[in-house]
Amino acid sequence: MLRIGPRVFDLVRTQSGFHVTLDPQGAPRERQQWRVEAHFVPAEDDPGEDWAGDAYGAWEYWRLCVNLIMGFSVSHWHDLERASFMEDADGTEILCFPTWQNLIHLGASENQAQEVALGELRSIKREGLLFTVELDGEILAKKGETVHGDFSTMIELPLATARIAVPLNATDPLATAKAIAKRELGLTSFSRHRLRLHDPERPLSLKPHRNSKHWVTLETAWRENLVEI
Repeated sequence: MLRIGPRVFDLVRTQSGFHVTLDPQGAPRERQQWRVEAHFVPAEDDPGEDWAGDAYGAWEYWRLCVNLIMGFSVSHWHDLERASFMEDADGTEILCFPTWQNLIHLGASENQAQEVALGELRSIKREGLLFTVELDGEILAKKGETVHGDFSTMIELPLATARIAVPLNATDPLATAKAIAKRELGLTSFSRHRLRLHDPERPLSLKPHRNSKHWVTLETAWRENLVEI
């Protein structure tokens, strides 16, 4: 449960989790790029529209997203247990970009992401693919926005997806992606996958490096009761 002033929100765990992009051919500090997402909806006892005249209180769907730009990596996914996502093992601060955003479409200005001053983000224990995470900080006020203020919560997040950059010379992109996930993170069990093959006809103007590889997204089997993970 997340509290921000008088507002009370419940975690949507099925949409939340740890996500990682693996690019073995990238720069050393960019081989692993992590993202933490926590989705929230108003709890049953949330004051909603009765507080600060928030006409959209009954329809809010919020996402706290923390992009760890660079500096955080693990040698095995088990290392996420008891990891601090704000600094590395030497105490060096990790560059991150946290935002708080309403995902319900209300119009361009209402859906713009709000800045977050993140205080702490750390994992304190693991059970299978689920991690108990403590986080706190402040959602900064924005003109016309009613949800802002200090927050502190303890939530359970799964290791959800691994997005893999696969070289174009791979004869079997899916098998190569699974091999990379096993080698880089020790991940071996997956429930589903999405495959985006290189398309030479796709425009290169925006992010040319994104179209120079195959991209495979592997979804972990955290929803399943697996004996071996």
